[in-house]
Amino acid sequence: MKNKRLLNLSVLLLVLLFSNAIKANEFAFFSTVQKVFKTQGLHVSYDNMKFVEENGIRRFMLTLQSRRTDIDRVMLVGFYASGIAIQRTNENVDGVNISLNISRKDDERILLSANTKDILSLLNKKISTNQFVSSNVSWY
Repeated sequence: MKNKRLLNLSVLLLVLLFSNAIKANEFAFFSTVQKVFKTQGLHVSYDNMKFVEENGIRRFMLTLQSRRTDIDRVMLVGFYASGIAIQRTNENVDGVNISLNISRKDDERILLSANTKDILSLLNKKISTNQFVSSNVSWY
């Protein structure tokens, strides 16, 4: 009986430690994204970042604000910052989705998606920004 309690307590402790480690790594990921945005003179809050897992595929979701004249820059900084965070934290992410809200009279939203391999190719300068945007980003 004593061994069973000890085993249950050990399992509970491991689960708590593991769940806190996951949250700490997510916080490091979000902080890295935020720091890259700050270096570019842009802001993104933690509330606009999350991980979503569906059918075993884990994606990073990012919601951004942009003016109509600044869409390309904000989009590229979003993918660039996500790629840097993936590299630095070794977070297991299959792709990045960006919801880009454009401020105008009538609010408009563009949904963008790219897989991690293509984002890392952009970071490592294996493809140009033009190649990345024209053939590796899905626009919705």
